[in-house]
Amino acid sequence: MAETVLRAPFALCRYGDNLGRRSISAISVAISEPARSTVRYRVRVDAVFSGGIARVGQIATVAPNSEGIPSRVVLIACVPGVLEWLVKATPIRPYDASVVAGTLKVDGWDESGTSAGITPLDGSILEAGGPDAGIYNEDGGLGVGVVQIPAGARVDEISALANSVGNATIAILSPDLGALSTITVPTNSGFTTAPKNLIGPATITFAGNVLSRFVSWREVA
Repeated sequence: MAETVLRAPFALCRYGDNLGRRSISAISVAISEPARSTVRYRVRVDAVFSGGIARVGQIATVAPNSEGIPSRVVLIACVPGVLEWLVKATPIRPYDASVVAGTLKVDGWDESGTSAGITPLDGSILEAGGPDAGIYNEDGGLGVGVVQIPAGARVDEISALANSVGNATIAILSPDLGALSTITVPTNSGFTTAPKNLIGPATITFAGNVLSRFVSWREVA
């Protein structure tokens, strides 16, 4: 089982065989949060193969409030031949960042004869969540890092969380256009953006007091 803390603007959980030798064709995704939480989450599921990453789908959860169950499985996803799963939970606006709390848990198993798909549970709603077809790429992890966006690829999302020690920074550099922007993420907070016109080649550098980082991009048709 893999587990991470729910937080704003996102939480990212990776699950799979660390050696990349064993396929995991099915996972369950569970959320545990305070019983009277009013926060809903958009949970996106991606599957990692030897040739790249494919979008499986995404759901929108319902908040526990006073009637729901605070700890529950919100979806099951199945895709044959997956080496690793990436599950990203983003609070749906509007929300109060101070009440975003709880855990995101992913558990998996290998099941022969499994057909591809995602099944929402506990009242969750299946969303389109595009782009849903084709192979694309993403990079996410803990701490500082550098992401190289290849020529012709369009950046869909850039996100980062700063830890409790100090600020983090995100620097975007294009070989053709030079330094495009430097973003400061304040202590104990997060930043996320969906650039409309950022096309590779580009270099995205996460520096300073980075707790976690995330970038996704896809080929332009």
